[in-house]
Amino acid sequence: MSVKKALKRKISGLEDGPSETQTSVKKARKKTINKDPDGQTSEDIVKEFLKLTGVKQTRLKGLKQFVATIKNADNKDEIILKYLQTHPDCSEMFEVLKESPEERSLFEVQIVLEILEVIVLHLADEDARTKSRAAVIVSTLLTNHRKLVYHCLNSASPANATMAVLRLLTAIVMHGPALARELLIAFDFSHKTFGALVNRRDKKDVVDVRTCFIKFVLSFFVTGDQTLIQQVLQIKGFATSILKNLHKDSAEVIHLVLSTLFAKVHCY
Repeated sequence: MSVKKALKRKISGLEDGPSETQTSVKKARKKTINKDPDGQTSEDIVKEFLKLTGVKQTRLKGLKQFVATIKNADNKDEIILKYLQTHPDCSEMFEVLKESPEERSLFEVQIVLEILEVIVLHLADEDARTKSRAAVIVSTLLTNHRKLVYHCLNSASPANATMAVLRLLTAIVMHGPALARELLIAFDFSHKTFGALVNRRDKKDVVDVRTCFIKFVLSFFVTGDQTLIQQVLQIKGFATSILKNLHKDSAEVIHLVLSTLFAKVHCY
């Protein structure tokens, strides 16, 4: 595996510490390739998801069920493709994000962001025609829901919602330099909201807000685009913030930061 691919796997969360999701993935591999653990086909799963999310009373159940399936099922890629065939713009997801805080919970927002993250990462591995779908999804997010993203990143928001946003933003950057530049245009990364993320530690969790933020920053370097890297380095207090108190992080995080910077920034 190349250095770039290895770094991509680590930063996109594919090699985080042991988690409930990863444990269940191993179990799922024992199941058949075209059915989920309950014996449903990808078409059945998508139909049930659309049915549940079409009713306000069962929407949360549908979202939770779908995100668990597309993260863990052996046929998750097939399920995502089946969903995108009929809903390429992920309209159900953005309908939830459009609602006011009185109409939907932040937990629902978190799950939607997790679903979008999985979908964007999936599209990054597809052909050029399919990859273009990610640009549509990202455009909708940045055009219509930037305020919500800032809200989720705020220090007053629950850590899980903040991490869901950071993972989605990381997935967008990992998609390539073009979408990464869209983020640089859309957000002010020198804003205090981003500056505070690096200080949000949680010793009880293997992966906390700080870790997710570090991976988000590093994802820009992993693209390997020199112009993009220079732009990121010029943002005051953004990339350099992850070095502060780095010695307090886990050995894995320290190694990830140093190996990425050595591989991508040593020539600047």
